Amino acid sequence: MTPPKALYDPDPEYSDKARKAHYQGTVILWLIVGADGLPRNIRVQRSLGMGLDEEAIKAVKLWRFQPSMKDGHPVPVMVNVEVNFRLYQLLPHPDSASDPPRFPGVKTSKYPLVLHLTEGVARAANGENVQGYHADIVDGGQQLEAQIYCENNTPQCLGLSPGTYPARWVQAPKAPRWRSLV
Repeated sequence: MTPPKALYDPDPEYSDKARKAHYQGTVILWLIVGADGLPRNIRVQRSLGMGLDEEAIKAVKLWRFQPSMKDGHPVPVMVNVEVNFRLYQLLPHPDSASDPPRFPGVKTSKYPLVLHLTEGVARAANGENVQGYHADIVDGGQQLEAQIYCENNTPQCLGLSPGTYPARWVQAPKAPRWRSLV
């Protein structure tokens, strides 16, 4: 018997409440992957709270699987799925705040990421002025997609604008399958 394989597994959103509280952890969901590769009967096996359980369920409902196979035929199986919520902070190179960004003397060993920011969107969240960006992050040859949010007029936001920046992880990710960046 072969296990099911995720073919399409979009990342969950991070709830505003959890982001503001800098809350992290893992939600474990129990579900059935049907013979058609669709998730069914999704239940929370281990809760995280702060709206993250609901966000994990919403995301997993969109997933599509290659079904489990037995004797050459697709069969439904029960599985546990871990959905990790981790907050990471990206620090752009100090010279990247200039307009247009310049990177003289950037050491790629210190700033190994290439960060492409697009679609800057301002919004108010819980009374705070928050700037959001779609980010394509090239890390070790792999491209990651994420939504990045920061509070305007804070040192972490640095008045970022759409563009390309060298960057680094403040806390190096340990290759979680699902992650959120702030």
